[in-house]
Order: sequence, then C-alpha cells, then structure tokens
Amino acid sequence: MPVDGKSGTRDGDVQGQDPVGQLARDHCRAQAALRETEPAIALYSERLARSPTEVREHRFLANAYLAARDYQEAARVVDAGLALAPTTPCCWDLRGDARAATGDPDGALADWRRAVEVDAENLSPVYSSALLLERLDGSRRPRPPGSRSSLGATRTKRR
Repeated sequence: MPVDGKSGTRDGDVQGQDPVGQLARDHCRAQAALRETEPAIALYSERLARSPTEVREHRFLANAYLAARDYQEAARVVDAGLALAPTTPCCWDLRGDARAATGDPDGALADWRRAVEVDAENLSPVYSSALLLERLDGSRRPRPPGSRSSLGATRTKRR
C-alpha cells in the first residue's frame, strides 16, 4: 500500500498498527542478534525486486542492511524509497540512522528533523537526535573517571 500523501503515514501503518511491518523489523533484529543478516537481506531483496514501487519493501530491506551494518546500501535503498514517497517519515528516520553511523551527524540531524516535520507524533527521530547530540557533546569534553553518560556507564571495580 503506498504512502498516503495527505497524512504522510507510512504505507498505511500507524505506530503499532502494522503487524507485518513489526514482524519484519523483529525479524531483522533477531537475525542481527544471531549475526546472520544475509538471509534477511536475501529475503527482503527478493521482496523488493517483486514490488519495486512499494515503499514498505524499501523500508524492510533498509532495516536489514542497517542490521548488517551496511550503511551505504541502507542509504541507497532508503533514497530509492524516498524518491517514490518523500513524505514517508520512517524512510527519513532510517536515512538519519545510516548517516549517523557513517559519520555525518549534520545529515542525520537534518533527516531526523524532516521525519518529525512529516510525522510529529513519531518520537523515534527526536530520541535519535538527542542521543547523537549527547554523544557529540560528550566526545568534546572529558568525563571524570567513574562518571556516567546517557549512552552507557563506565564500570568501576568493586573491592
């Protein structure tokens, strides 16, 4: 199902109302946890080849590439999806993830800002932006030994 141009909803899915999309995301995450991303990439590549105008298939394959840490391929697939439907917030969110992972924080922040402009109810890009800004800020100033950051805590030995 294509993106609804008026509301910008993702292929008819509203947060929590796309069980197939949620299953695809869970499938990619499970395969990534097992370090077996090739089957997911093969599956979603085949699905995209069968339905090249379906933005949803672009999202699924981009998620598989992100799980495999192949950020350039994820960005390529997302860009193709955005060319079909530029008001798809999830694609902007995914492209922001790929840009952040490849060292383009300004591009990532711009993409996440666009995702929020298209769908103000989706908070995922807001959190992604905050985490990236915290990481960038944290990389510029030294932290005292044993301090905690929002991206992870340093562990101290117990005696």
